Amino acid sequence: MQFIIKHKQTIYKTLLNYLLPLLLCYSVMRIIIKTYFATGAAAMTALSVVFMAMLFFIYEKIKPKKIIRAIVFLLLCAAIVFVCSLLMSSGWNSSRVLFINWFYVSGTDIARVSEYEAVIFIFFSFFLASVVYYFSIIRYRASGLMLAVLLPFIIYGKRSLSIDGFDMTLMVTVYLGLVFHCRLTADDVKRDTVFNYSYIITALVFVTFVGMITMFVPKPQIESYLENNRNFFDFRIDSDLNAFSSLNEESSDRFGASATGETIFRASTDSGESVLYLRRQTFDTFRREKWVSNRDLLEYQQTLNGNTDPTASNTAYRAMMISAAQKYTPADAQFKTVFDQYAVAKPLSENDLRSVSLYYEESFRPAYIPAVLTIEPRASDNTIRMGRSAHSEVYPYSYNSELGDLTYYYYPITEQMETQAKNMPFDTAQFYELLKDMRSNDVITARQYRSMENIRYFYTSDDYYTISDDMKQLAQQITINCSNDYEKANAIVNYFATNGYTYDMDYIPPDESIDYFLFTSKRGSCTSYATAMTLMARSLGLPTRYVEGFAAYEKDHDSPNQMIVKDTNAHAFVECFIAGVGWMTFDPTVPEYMAIRSSTGGNASGTIKTVAMYLGRAALFLGAAFVLIFIILLDRIDERIFRIRNHSKPLGRKALTLYQRVIKLLNRSHTKEFDGYTPEAIGEYVKQLGGNIDLLVELFQSACFGSIEPTAEQFAQAYEQYKQSWKLIAKGKRPEKPKKLAKKPLVQGNL
Repeated sequence: MQFIIKHKQTIYKTLLNYLLPLLLCYSVMRIIIKTYFATGAAAMTALSVVFMAMLFFIYEKIKPKKIIRAIVFLLLCAAIVFVCSLLMSSGWNSSRVLFINWFYVSGTDIARVSEYEAVIFIFFSFFLASVVYYFSIIRYRASGLMLAVLLPFIIYGKRSLSIDGFDMTLMVTVYLGLVFHCRLTADDVKRDTVFNYSYIITALVFVTFVGMITMFVPKPQIESYLENNRNFFDFRIDSDLNAFSSLNEESSDRFGASATGETIFRASTDSGESVLYLRRQTFDTFRREKWVSNRDLLEYQQTLNGNTDPTASNTAYRAMMISAAQKYTPADAQFKTVFDQYAVAKPLSENDLRSVSLYYEESFRPAYIPAVLTIEPRASDNTIRMGRSAHSEVYPYSYNSELGDLTYYYYPITEQMETQAKNMPFDTAQFYELLKDMRSNDVITARQYRSMENIRYFYTSDDYYTISDDMKQLAQQITINCSNDYEKANAIVNYFATNGYTYDMDYIPPDESIDYFLFTSKRGSCTSYATAMTLMARSLGLPTRYVEGFAAYEKDHDSPNQMIVKDTNAHAFVECFIAGVGWMTFDPTVPEYMAIRSSTGGNASGTIKTVAMYLGRAALFLGAAFVLIFIILLDRIDERIFRIRNHSKPLGRKALTLYQRVIKLLNRSHTKEFDGYTPEAIGEYVKQLGGNIDLLVELFQSACFGSIEPTAEQFAQAYEQYKQSWKLIAKGKRPEKPKKLAKKPLVQGNL
C-alpha cells in the first residue's frame, strides 16, 4: 500500500498511457487464440498479454533513442523470425502438415500441432504489441491501429467463420475508445487536455455508446454451409472450374443451423425417383467433430484416369466385373453364382441413361453442380467441366445459356441392382479376398486392384478419430443377423427410424460427441445422423463416406414434373461401397425430416431465431442505455442521495455537512485541493464562478467556530443559495483569471 501511495502519479500515468493499447491487444489476441487453440485459450490469452506488456516496457525504455530503438526492434524481429522458423520446421517434421494449410484450415481440423500454436502465440503477440504501441504511443494513426483490428476478420473471412458477437463488440469498442484517447495523448499530437473526472466520464460515455451501437446493429455473419447458405455455390459460368478453390475445407456445423425456406433451384428427372439425392461434396476424415477431405486421397485420385478407374463410377466398376467374369471362374460356389450373372450381363448403354435438369433462380449460380452419385460422361459440343465432389471427379454436362438450366445424365440404381445387392452372398471382407485371388491370376490389373484396395484403406480407417467401443458394439448388435453389406447398411438406417430418434435442426446438445447423440439425446439434424452411420459402418469394415448436398422431394404445384429445392433441402447423407454392386446412397436421417421441412419451409425456425436475436440485442441495448443514462446522470443521482440523507440531520449538522459538500464538489470538478482554504476564500471562488454561498459561509462559521445553531429559516435561505449555485460548483468552468486564494489552516471545530 505504501508503494502505491508513493508512486501514485507514476502508476496513474502508466495506466493512462498503456491500459487501452493493452486492452486492444488483449481483445484481438483473445479472438485469434480462441480460433487456433483447442484448449487453454484463456490462459494463453493472459500469458500473451503479459508478453505484450513486457514488449511495451522494452519499447518505452528505448523510445527516447531513435537509433538504438531501431536496432533493438530489428534484432527482436530477427529473433522472432528465427524462432518461428524453427518451430514451423519442427511442426512439419512431427505432423507432415504445412503451416499454411494448418493456418487456413485451422488447428482443430488437421489435428493439434503444438509447434504451430507456439508460432501463432509468439508472432501475433509480437506483431500486435509492435503495431499498437507505435501507432498509439509514438505516432498516432487510426489507420495503423486498424491493422490490428483487421487481423481477426482476415483469419475468420478466409476460414468462412463469424466472430463471436461479444468478442467483436469488445474489440471494436476498445479500438474506438483508443482512437478517442490517442487523439488527445499520443506523442505526435498537439493537445491541451486536462485528464480529470470530466475527461474520464466523457471517454466512458463515448465508449459505452459505441459499444451499445455495436451490439445492437446487425452484423454480417457467415451462415451455415449445409442448411442455411445458398451463396457459397456462386461462380462465373465461363470460369475455369478445374481448381477446387470454391469447395469447403470442412463439413457444415452440426448444430444451430437455420434456413429461410427460399427456393434456390428446381430439378426434374425422367427416372421416376421420388427422392433425388444431389451430392455437393464428399468428405473422408472425421476430426474433432468435423469432416474434412483426406489430402492423401486427393493427391492419389488426381493421378488416375477416371474413365478406367473402377473407383470413379459404378459403370467403370461394372465394366471391370464383367471383364473379370469372362476370364475367371472362382472356386467358391457362392462367388461363382455372382460371376455367372456378370458373365452374361451387358454393359450399360445410352438407352439406360436418365437425365437430371436443374433450373436455377436468379440468385443461385453454382460452381459445383449438385449431382447424383452415378453421373456419367456424355459427349456434347456444349459442355464445361464440372467437379462433383472434393475429389478429382470431373464430368461434362450440357449448359443452355438462354434457358439458364443445366442437364446431365446418369445411370440410376435400378430394382435389378438393388435385388442383386440384397442377394449378394458375401460381404466386403470376403470380396477383398476374392479380389486378391483375381489379381494373382491376372484377371484384373494391378491398377484396378490398387484402386479397389484404396477404397477400403481410405474409407474404413481413420487415423484422427477413434470409434468408441460402445459405438462398435452397437453397430455389431444392429447387424448381427445380416449376411452382406447391403443388409448391414439398411439395418443401420432402420435402426434410427425405429428406436426413438427425432429430427431437430435447432437442438444444441451439451455434449457435441457422436456418442452423446447415439446413446443419450437421440436428437439432431441430418449431419449427426450421417456422421453416426458413416462411423458405425466403417467400424464394421464397410467402406463409407460422408456426403453433403441436397435432397429433392418437394413437388412444384405449378409444374408437377419438377421438384422444388430450397435451402431447407440441403442435406447430409451417406454413400457405402457395396461389394459386387458399387457405390450406393443411403439416408439414415429419420423420415419425418421431409415432412418437417416441407410444412415449415424453414421459416418458423428462422423467424424464432431472428426474433430471439433481436430480443437479445434489444436487451443489450436497454442495458447499455441504462448504463449510459446512469453515467450521464451520475452527478445528479449522487446529489439527490446527499440531499435526502442530509434532510434528517439536525440544523447545525446540516450546515456543516452542506459546507463540506461544497468543498467536495469543488475538489472533484476543479482539480484543486480546496480543503485548506478559508471559508471567505471558498465563498469568493464561488462568486468568480457566478454563484453565491455567502449565507452558507456565515452559517458554517457560526456553527463551527461559535457553536451557534442556525434557525430553520436561516438554513432554508442558505440552502436555497446552495441549490441555485450547485451546477456552477459541480460542473462550472474555472474562472479565467481567478484571484489568488489565501491558504490558511481551517479550524474544524465541532467537525
